[in-house]
Amino acid sequence: MRLAANYKLPDTAWSFGGNLAGTSKIRRSGGTGAVAWTIRQGSLVLLGVNAKYQITPQTQALVAVSNLLDRSYRSLYSLNYSPYGEPRRVSVNLKHSF
Repeated sequence: MRLAANYKLPDTAWSFGGNLAGTSKIRRSGGTGAVAWTIRQGSLVLLGVNAKYQITPQTQALVAVSNLLDRSYRSLYSLNYSPYGEPRRVSVNLKHSF
């Protein structure tokens, strides 16, 4: 499940937004004998937020935070590859259109 929203404050240069990404419980197993493995993960909700300021009609600044609560989780790409998901990340961008 994914949900995202953005809101521009009236009569200002500010916009604020957020997003939620959720998954249900997962369990994956593989291998046999000494190389058997199992990954279990409970349900998960990741939260992200952002704020944008329109400096000029051509220039904007954006601050975004993903995985705001810094949840530890597995990214299940396939049965044999399951790295940990990205920790909290803060990004700052300045964009100018010519």
